[in-house]
Amino acid sequence: MHHDEPARNYPLDRLGAFAGRVDRASRPARRARGRMIFEWALDRRYLLRHSTIPAPQVPDGLAIIAADFALLPPRVGALTGMVDERGAGQSSRQGHWWESWAGGCHDAGGCGAWCCEEQAVVVAVRAGGAAEFASLTERYRRELLVHCYRMVGSLEDAEDLVQETFLKAWGSRAGFEGRSSLRAWLYRIATNACLDAIKRGRRRVRVVDLPLGAGGAPSFDQVPWLQPLPDRIWEDPVAGGDEPEAVAVAKETIGLAFLAAIQHLPPRARGVLILRDVLGWSARETAEALDGSVAAVNSALQRARARLQELGRPGRLEWSPVVPPTVEERRLVQRYMEAHARADAAAVIELLGDDVRFSMPPQLARFEGREAVAGFFEDLFGPGNPGDWKLVPTRANGQPAAANYVRAWGEAEYRAMTLDVLRVEGGELVEITTFGAGVFPAFGLPLTLAAA
Repeated sequence: MHHDEPARNYPLDRLGAFAGRVDRASRPARRARGRMIFEWALDRRYLLRHSTIPAPQVPDGLAIIAADFALLPPRVGALTGMVDERGAGQSSRQGHWWESWAGGCHDAGGCGAWCCEEQAVVVAVRAGGAAEFASLTERYRRELLVHCYRMVGSLEDAEDLVQETFLKAWGSRAGFEGRSSLRAWLYRIATNACLDAIKRGRRRVRVVDLPLGAGGAPSFDQVPWLQPLPDRIWEDPVAGGDEPEAVAVAKETIGLAFLAAIQHLPPRARGVLILRDVLGWSARETAEALDGSVAAVNSALQRARARLQELGRPGRLEWSPVVPPTVEERRLVQRYMEAHARADAAAVIELLGDDVRFSMPPQLARFEGREAVAGFFEDLFGPGNPGDWKLVPTRANGQPAAANYVRAWGEAEYRAMTLDVLRVEGGELVEITTFGAGVFPAFGLPLTLAAA
């Protein structure tokens, strides 16, 4: 071995040979010694922080490798996936050591499960730098955002919590031991960050002195912090989407009705329900994530399911995957947008179901039934009509939505007004939930439109 020798990967059996200076030792024995050397060095960060391993600190059986490890720093990038400041020129050209190991072992005998990609991830998370850490964790950002959004009901808060999750994960990366996948570890941090935020915020659903809709379903105005979620956030494929733990999104778990309902659950029960029923975690995994017992998790899950049933939400066995809108649904939404754009109250009313509900969180305003909602549109498009309307289609929470722009009389451009999230059932509009213009940027919608 020479100082100017090109950087390369060192399989465990070669490190084991260093320990015993017996190249003819059996491959399993060399591999066992190599594993012990590598784990010992990694735990103490000597691979990144020292040019040699001080012999007095090395167990007797490993002291003989100190001289060989003196030559190691220029190859730290090859062994850890990082770039040592004294060997950046060499290690950066070699790529990551797991790129070769993840595809298989270096020898025909194989090196067992330790050489799998999961172990490589543990090494990179614990010993890597900020750039390496980001490359491993960023692919989970979108699904963590959806998870936090389910927990708190606010997209803005969810974005902050995801950032907090990554900061906490970075700060505690030395504690990641690979007992669970990186994805599960991040979910655990995110869930507890959400629970802490809920406790700090002391948000409570409010009771509105208006009749509840059919089935006792909660109205969105009872959850004033509720915000819509653009479909592009959860529809886009992510790098981690092909993992065994990844599950398909059920439309019931992303809809506004579900989001409003679970905000009625106590925070911990909410976390249990999402981890168990939405993400499909086991009771043991959920208990570990929440630092509780399996019995406590099962009890909380039963109470959460019962409460959702009281609120008129279907159980998980009735959930179904999100499907593209039907031709009938698209036509009805188009008719709604055209009628709204020309301020035709009668044409809008014609599309409403008998039990339609209209709400405008965070405002304390709710209209129940066709007659009440019809009155709203008649007033909106009557003498007080604010101007000329233009609607832009989009989607939110797995439902069709329309962004409303209005050009006040005498003005030259359209300004963002509201976003209507629509629910269509049986060829009728059965729910309209309207949000303010503050949500437009999240949907990539401009705040102004030029007049045609």
